[in-house]
Amino acid sequence: MARHTCGTMLADITANPYLIMDIMGHSSIKTSMIYIHSSSERVKKQLQNIAWEW
Repeated sequence: MARHTCGTMLADITANPYLIMDIMGHSSIKTSMIYIHSSSERVKKQLQNIAWEW
């Protein structure tokens, strides 16, 4: 349970799944994605950080 919490919290802090993979010590991004749970708040936050220049 702690690994899932850690993966999800890291996803909230950084939007970089490869950084999460390195921190958690996984050799495959697929393994890291198991520990990163979806969050609507994270999606909103990440979309607000995009510089939408049309």
